[in-house]
Amino acid sequence: MMEEILLVSRPLPSPSIVQMQGGKHAQRVFELLFKCASEVLLAIVTYVSDGESPVLWVGGILGLFPGFQALEFLQCYVQTVDKDPSKMMKVNTLLLQYDTTLAKEAWRQWVILSFAQSKYNKAGLLYEAWLIWMETVMWADTTDNEWYRMERSNVRPKIVDDIAQIATRRVRPIQTDDFGIPYANEPWGTTEIRMEVQVWVTKTGDMDFKGASVLDVFLWTYSLYMVCGHGRESESEWCHKALEMSIQGLLDASKEHELTILEERRELIIATIEPKVEKKVKGAKRNGRKIKDIGPVGECIQSFSGGGD
Repeated sequence: MMEEILLVSRPLPSPSIVQMQGGKHAQRVFELLFKCASEVLLAIVTYVSDGESPVLWVGGILGLFPGFQALEFLQCYVQTVDKDPSKMMKVNTLLLQYDTTLAKEAWRQWVILSFAQSKYNKAGLLYEAWLIWMETVMWADTTDNEWYRMERSNVRPKIVDDIAQIATRRVRPIQTDDFGIPYANEPWGTTEIRMEVQVWVTKTGDMDFKGASVLDVFLWTYSLYMVCGHGRESESEWCHKALEMSIQGLLDASKEHELTILEERRELIIATIEPKVEKKVKGAKRNGRKIKDIGPVGECIQSFSGGGD
């Protein structure tokens, strides 16, 4: 019977088939289906940050669609067959959790695709630090205000305000152009926008990654990422300083949310840093003295590798 319910290639059977199995068996089926549906949310919020595969696939071996199937069946079951108030409350609570979590995951995937369509290696750990921070955000019980609140600013560039309008949409079209931010590359290379971002970043100073909304952190991170890449500002003093501050701020905020997260994501961090180290220092070794001697990058690798003299 479970196979009949969970196979997405078949239409959902009538919920009455559960009740026909008898009381104890029906309760067991309810618990198994509820567990299956709940684990979909668990898979989403605990998905491990990965620079190569940062987006969670909803099909395949993860089996998320059977979870959706289980939830739909349970909803029909408590509404038409077993109208036990406690079961109905459990299912309704799970439905609310689905609404919230799927909306947040859709937003996260939209942002990740926006980064992916303009991928650069000029911003150091900025993107990876944001991925790790975003992972801890997904674990937290974040309100709409904490997610979408936008601080007022008289110096924020117009292009950033335009992106904010798109980023706050709760429902998106399904055309290809809507899969990510439309301002992908060219605008960020203009002198006007580079100067506007510089003024904004300089006047803002240190970004409050621990107190800012998810939206504000994204706007800041994405703008800096694009100016470093297509805007070719990564070597300028103001941009280099902003990068260091932002990466450290994101990692610190991540650690405050989850104490062990940086150690758990050490492979992602090291994989991002090491190619730069090897390019700068011929023959560099992860735990060797050469890496340790090349400054902040080497120190970061040392701390995450556990290496030393």
